[in-house]
Amino acid sequence: MIALDSNNAVSDPARTPPVDHTTYNSIPHLRRHIEMWKARSYFLQDQLTQQKQSHIKQLADTKRKYEDIINNNKCNIQSKDNTINELKTDNARLEKELERVQEKLHLLQQRKGQPLRYADMYAGGILSNNVHSFTLFDTIEQNDAFLDIINFADGSDGSFDAGDGLCENLRCYSKIDMKERSGCNDPPSLNHDSDEYMAYLRKRRAAMKGSMTWKDDYFAFCLYVRAGTTQSFAASIVGISVGRMSDVFHEWAQVLDTALCQMFPRPSRRQMLRAFPAHFIEKDGHVRAFLLLDGFEIFTQQSSNVNVASSTHSDYKKHCTVKILGGVDPIGCPCLEWHST
Repeated sequence: MIALDSNNAVSDPARTPPVDHTTYNSIPHLRRHIEMWKARSYFLQDQLTQQKQSHIKQLADTKRKYEDIINNNKCNIQSKDNTINELKTDNARLEKELERVQEKLHLLQQRKGQPLRYADMYAGGILSNNVHSFTLFDTIEQNDAFLDIINFADGSDGSFDAGDGLCENLRCYSKIDMKERSGCNDPPSLNHDSDEYMAYLRKRRAAMKGSMTWKDDYFAFCLYVRAGTTQSFAASIVGISVGRMSDVFHEWAQVLDTALCQMFPRPSRRQMLRAFPAHFIEKDGHVRAFLLLDGFEIFTQQSSNVNVASSTHSDYKKHCTVKILGGVDPIGCPCLEWHST
């Protein structure tokens, strides 16, 4: 509704503030009215201050959240870059390993299923990076040095000719009769200058030609003992019969027993742990086994003393025997004091 004022001017009630026609009867009444508006003003001012502080706080929180988001984004970008770099490094390493595997695969394809040999552990061979898994030592150089020591011959009295050592002339175990095995008969003694010995060498070298060398026999023994395989499995890997593998085991077990007992009479804990067979750890789950015990019996003559005969007689063997307890450590170095009767 539009109205006219006393000067006939158009007045708009939406824009023109209402006129307060209140009359103040006294000064106290006016003071109370002023105090009321003053209190209202202070109240509105406090509310405005609180709202301003709340606004400033919200603005600071929003700014902090924004900065956190920016920092997290930077961290995520940095983490992403680090992850990409790590993946690139791993990819390059895997590519190199793939190349090595492909080279070994190519080498295996060239061999066309040929059996493994001692020479395969030299640089470039398919076993060059795993010498410690198949032999008694960590590197092929250590194995060569060890074999040179136990095979040494200088041609002196009672020794083989130089370059023709003990390990190259091991007798086939299955060809030795039981009397010689038990110690009743001495092994044959051949004069190195005799025709009989020369004929023996020619026969042996002809038999070994084109087949395994004495170092290959050592490798087959280590493969069976160190890797914990069966004799039939080791025989198939090196390409020999199970019977020949049995001979290799008996031949080299005696040679290495003598050599290792002299070279490591009392192996230290560190030596034991370095040479501890991996298949022992896989089966037992620990490396606390430092002594392997086994009991066995040998036949003896029956004593005329009744008490001795009674104590030595074995009911299930129907014979007098002597009981012996033997001990050996897991790496094949038995101490003499570990044997008792």
